[in-house]
Amino acid sequence: MKHTAQWEKEFADRFEARFDELKWLYCEVYNNDMQAFYWLTGAMYEYYQKRRTALKKLDRQR
Repeated sequence: MKHTAQWEKEFADRFEARFDELKWLYCEVYNNDMQAFYWLTGAMYEYYQKRRTALKKLDRQR
């Protein structure tokens, strides 16, 4: 993906592992609107950055 190189490794690794399925599902529902998909993935990363450390720790356990 075009901007994952700028993301923190932990998020990027988890995202890349799920990217194909996420993209497929999104495109099926939203008629292949890639501009919106890229906005969504950027928003997901912004949310991750703001997530509290304690919650990130729980994420790692999942």
